[in-house]
Amino acid sequence: GPQDAIMSLAFSAQSRFLAAAGPGGVVVWNVESLRNVPLTSKHGETELPERTTIPAATWIYFSETACHVLVLGTWDGSLQLWDYNPERSVRTVRKSVAHTSAVQVVSMDFLQQEVPMGGRAKLATSFADHSVSVWTLSADGELKKTFSVAFDKVIMPKTVQFDSTTGNLYVFAFHGGSVVFLDGLTGNIIWTKKNGPAVMGSVSLDQTCEQFAACTSQGFELFDLDRLTHIRAFSCEPVLISVPKNIQFSDYGTTVVGGTDRGSALVYDVENGRVIQTLSYHRGGLVQAVATSTKENDFLVAIGGSNANQACDVILW
Repeated sequence: GPQDAIMSLAFSAQSRFLAAAGPGGVVVWNVESLRNVPLTSKHGETELPERTTIPAATWIYFSETACHVLVLGTWDGSLQLWDYNPERSVRTVRKSVAHTSAVQVVSMDFLQQEVPMGGRAKLATSFADHSVSVWTLSADGELKKTFSVAFDKVIMPKTVQFDSTTGNLYVFAFHGGSVVFLDGLTGNIIWTKKNGPAVMGSVSLDQTCEQFAACTSQGFELFDLDRLTHIRAFSCEPVLISVPKNIQFSDYGTTVVGGTDRGSALVYDVENGRVIQTLSYHRGGLVQAVATSTKENDFLVAIGGSNANQACDVILW
């Protein structure tokens, strides 16, 4: 497993693969066999992810080529693309694409996880220079930037997430309570609201885009997306480490899963905010990264240890 803290966990479409990324690079597993998938490069100039800090990872699947593509966002603002199909090892689709300034990729989101025949994927990225970019990606690896939006220093875009119905983009600020809704084609601002929670370290939208769960200064809380009003707090102990913990909706939006700084992740009932299951991490300490996925009739949850400068494991339920 990873030899340093895990910052990001991501399931591929159909729950085929799981990637764990962070300061120690990235590790990929086949979920069915639980075996490590090796990363090899066809571009000699592309640095292997094992030697690069990767704060963000996500997947996309192209029906046209039957390929799962892993997109890695690096600490210096570049995007690495790796593809996998059953007939060959993981390899780079193309050279890394660099941002205009060498700053960290903060978050990423695809409009849809599976792209139909002849279609192009739509990817949103946010960067530590307070900017957001939207890209299109073809099955043959052509990555094109659609637009970029530069926000003022008040808005650090900590989380970007598409509205799956309209294709427009929500941008959640780390501090200050701002949520910005962008036109997914032009980048024009549709609306800005500033009455959200003061801290949004991580955010997860429900499937209907009516509610969002956020990691705030108080722990995990649920909000109405339209009015940004507080709905309920999820039961948790006081925060020990002020590092944002990931939170994800699961089980068709009836539960959320969030990491903790007490050696576990917690599964909550969305209706009442109560803990319904504790997912223990055997090494203890910080569990920052969580990921959820649906596989046939099952719901999968992965949690990753995030203790710095030590080997960390991923546990799958």
